[in-house]
Amino acid sequence: MKLVTYEVDRRRDIGVVSRDEMWVFPLKAFGMEYRERCWKL
Repeated sequence: MKLVTYEVDRRRDIGVVSRDEMWVFPLKAFGMEYRERCWKL
C-alpha cells in the first residue's frame, strides 16, 4: 500500500494508490477518518 498526498480544487488530501497505479482512493473511502493535515518534516 502506498500513501500519497494529492490535490483537487486546491484541497489537499491523503489517499492510497491502486495496485496498477492508475487511481488514488481517499482514506475516507476505507472508513479512515483524519482531521489533522499539517505534517512537516
